[in-house]
Amino acid sequence: MQDLTEKILSCKKCSGLNCLTNKTLVSPGYGNIKSKVIFYGSSVGGSWETRVIPFASWSGRLLDKIFNLAGIKKEDIYLSNVVKCRLPELRSPKDYELENCKEITLEEINYIKPDIIVPMWAIATKVFLGNDIKLENVVYKEFKFLNIKVIPMYHPAYIMRGIGDRNKYFNKMIELFKYATS
Repeated sequence: MQDLTEKILSCKKCSGLNCLTNKTLVSPGYGNIKSKVIFYGSSVGGSWETRVIPFASWSGRLLDKIFNLAGIKKEDIYLSNVVKCRLPELRSPKDYELENCKEITLEEINYIKPDIIVPMWAIATKVFLGNDIKLENVVYKEFKFLNIKVIPMYHPAYIMRGIGDRNKYFNKMIELFKYATS
């Protein structure tokens, strides 16, 4: 995993990203590399100083609450992003940025060998299911990617804004968190 982390830290494929000057430093995945589930966001959010851990910003606090309800810690599961850099002004990733990071995402999946991939948000979901999906049509449903089960979920920020069924989200996330650590 150290080789993959070094590859992420030294990547220069996207002009202007992964540099201190633009405050676009990278965030390798975080957590238990023996987790049965990988949870993917789209890109590094929050302040650039908190970039080391995916989902460390305000929306990560909702995940922390769900971790507590599930009786686990954040480091018990594996969290990552499909784009490893923090993007300027927290904009959505461009197609070429998703493509440039896809090789690393595939290496990460190959290394961890999860039973389930949980993309959280439409952008992360499109990496695994293709560009023609609408998140509301696929969330909570099961699909396959490289023979691995994929269960798209809403991003915690979506639930925090009062959109979507909070109880259904909490219950599904608790189920996935417990499976990841079983």
